[in-house]
Amino acid sequence: MFCLNLKSEFSILQIKKAINITENFDKINCKNKIMNEVAVNKAEVQEL
Repeated sequence: MFCLNLKSEFSILQIKKAINITENFDKINCKNKIMNEVAVNKAEVQEL
């Protein structure tokens, strides 16, 4: 995910922050997918 040059001035904290941000995006995306699936399932049930 991160291509870091050994000479780069990235601090470990900055790297951790970036990783946390991407993990949070993954969690949000996962939550949205689940919400969408639930909405679809509800719609299908209502059609029956």
